[in-house]
Amino acid sequence: MSRPECPAEGAQQSEHSPGPIDDREPIVYILVDPLTSQAGTVKDLLKSKLKQGTLSVCRCLHCSAAEANAAVVVPLTAGTLGRSFQGALWATANRIRDIRLGMSDVGAFCLVDDGKPDYRAHAHLAYSPADEKLRNAREAARANLKAAFLENGIQPSLATCPFFE
Repeated sequence: MSRPECPAEGAQQSEHSPGPIDDREPIVYILVDPLTSQAGTVKDLLKSKLKQGTLSVCRCLHCSAAEANAAVVVPLTAGTLGRSFQGALWATANRIRDIRLGMSDVGAFCLVDDGKPDYRAHAHLAYSPADEKLRNAREAARANLKAAFLENGIQPSLATCPFFE
């Protein structure tokens, strides 16, 4: 299941991951205030992280809600950073991959496994490489990505996301 615009999707990228991300997998994006949410709303997905290919997401078929909490929420909210858990969003991998750059046939986003030794469900969401004439379509694609995640609503807890339990 490799797409020309996202060759890394077709092969396992991390020895710690369960393998490439299947189209049917639910992908969870955790909202932490003030980084990704604000008073019950979702900020725009971070353009810089999408460009760098470092927007962290969770493959919820490969961990429990408790494991995701320990690996993501606890480190992001620990200490005096003033951050707090605000909920989570999820969409299937194929819904994310179906978002196109403008009128092209090019997928706007890549989902790549990036399992860690203590968090095998970690993955990255990134803009797909695009030629210059398609770059202006990225803003619209980012809005469509946010809309795709919002289709299932903001989940008030990780327990309401489709994690395996």
